[in-house]
Parts: sequence; structure tokens; C-alpha cells
Amino acid sequence: MTSKFIERIFIILDEIRYEQTLFSLPLIFVGALFASQFKLKITQVVLIIIAAATARAIGMLVNRLVDISIDRLNPRTKGRHLASGSLKPSQAIFFSILSFIIYISAAYKLGPVPLKLSWIPVLMFIIYPYTKRFTWGCHFFLGLTHALAPLAGWIAVNPRFTLEPFLLYLTSFFWVSGFDIYYATMDYDFDVKYGVHSVPSRFGIKSVPFFTLTLHLLSLISILLFSFFVNASLVFKLSVLIAGLFVIYNDSVFLKHLGTPRINSYLQRNSYFSVIVFIGALLEFFVRK
Repeated sequence: MTSKFIERIFIILDEIRYEQTLFSLPLIFVGALFASQFKLKITQVVLIIIAAATARAIGMLVNRLVDISIDRLNPRTKGRHLASGSLKPSQAIFFSILSFIIYISAAYKLGPVPLKLSWIPVLMFIIYPYTKRFTWGCHFFLGLTHALAPLAGWIAVNPRFTLEPFLLYLTSFFWVSGFDIYYATMDYDFDVKYGVHSVPSRFGIKSVPFFTLTLHLLSLISILLFSFFVNASLVFKLSVLIAGLFVIYNDSVFLKHLGTPRINSYLQRNSYFSVIVFIGALLEFFVRK
């Protein structure tokens, strides 16, 4: 009984792809660190991690549940646990509800403003899977949703809406929207055949570099502006410059692999952006100390 329960937990974690938390968690803490003037409390750190982890669980499981019929048809995704039947929809729903309860509890402990705004990401998680059914702008909706992460990190410790967290929001929005368009090229043939909307299926794979490189250039500009508005040191400015240039370099390296499984590697390497920015924020802490 115990072994089956543990096995089920690992299946759920695999379905959620927790390793991809690297896309959001570092930027969440970049927002939290600067918002707190690098005076984060341990309790805040723990609560932010809990909220981020459970929010990801909700978002991924809702996405998998809504897309289960599409995933069963797609050769790339038919092996996913929900699509293949190794994870039952009822189990995914139960874990989603459990995650939601923990998420709301963490938001409550973080303060009244995080609690009042906690419904926004959940609503966007629910809406996102449906966007690919009617608009090629689905990548941008994913960007808008994902970009709530660093904004939430800021608000969790400093519930004032200023230009700085908005610039961090734009950074994440442009970054995620851009790499998701690259990622969608792997499903180009399937999307065209079954009428799934995306930039590649609407404008062709040849249009993808223009969209992605433009978005990632805007992401670099946004994070550089953020570094100036928060009066960051030269160390942090150089860190975000390196991070942004790496993303653009990564785009150019994988140009010849658009539409192939190699784009999975591209996606993983994109997570280095948020990690490099986070390292820059940690170095900023020591500079300011």
C-alpha cells in the first residue's frame, strides 16, 4: 500500500515536471529579494517556495486535464501519464484540489494582499489550455500567466505596485512567450493537421526566429531597465546582460533544430536565464552588505 502511494506521488511529480520549476522560482526570488531590500525572512522564503510549488502543480495538472484528448493523439505527448492512463483524472483532480488548499494557505500566511490576488494565477491556469484552440496568441497568454511569478514574489514581501516589479513582469513575459514559440515547432505537423493554434502553425516555422528573437531582445531591455530602476550595482547589471545575451545566443544555436526533438534541449537551456539572473541577485546581496 505504502509503495503504491509513493509510486503514485512520483508519477504525479513527473507529470507536473517539477524540474522545470527552475523557469519560475529563481525569478520569484529575484523579485522578493529586491522588494525586501535583501532582508527576506526565513518564513517568507518557505511560504514563497510552498506557494510557487503548489501553484505550478495546479497549473500543470489543469493543463494536462484539459489537453488530455489532444495529448492522446499527439505522438510526442501520448506517453504522458494522464494521456496513457497510468494516472487517473480523478487522482489528478484530487492532487490539484490539495495543492490549491495548500496554495491558498500559503497566500494567507504571506498577507492580505497576496491572499486577495491569489485567485488571478489560478484563473489564468484554467484559461490558458483553451487559448490554443482559438488563437495563435496562446504563447503570449502563457507568457502573461508565467510572468505573474516574479510579480508575485515582489508582492509577497512588498505589496506596492510600482514600475520595478512591472519591468520584472515584462522581462518574464517576453522571455517565456519567446521560448514557447520555439517549443511549439516540435508540434508543427500535428498542430496543422488537427487545427491547434500556434505561431508556427499560423505563420510557418520560418516566421519563428523573428518572433522569438524580437521577444527575447525586449526581455533583455526590460531586465536591464529593471536593474537601473532598482539602482543595482554593476555586478547585477552585468549578470542580467550575460543572461539576456545567452538566451539570444541559445536562440541562434537552435535555429537549425526548429521542428525537431532537439528543441527539448533548447527548452532546458532556457532555464539558465533565470538562474543567471538569480545568481546576479545573490551577488548583489554581497555587494550591498
